[in-house]
Amino acid sequence: MKGGSRHDIVKCIHIGLLCVQEKVAHRPAVSSVVLLVCSSSLSFQPPSRPAYFTESNCQSGVTESNLSQISSSVVNSENNVSITELYPR
Repeated sequence: MKGGSRHDIVKCIHIGLLCVQEKVAHRPAVSSVVLLVCSSSLSFQPPSRPAYFTESNCQSGVTESNLSQISSSVVNSENNVSITELYPR
């Protein structure tokens, strides 16, 4: 968004967070997303927790010493680029 206003950038981030909420029923329909993008309203419902961030995914007790072990065991590509294959829901 070259030259985009701060309001437009924050609005896009907020709409994106609404689209990745953990409960599918709380996510807006595509038609609603289009209306949100086109509207100039400043008030949006607050998003709930994203689907990809849940308490069970967090590692507790990670220390600096075992963090270096974890990072050394991760295999990266030559240029540190990962490939993600997308599948429909």
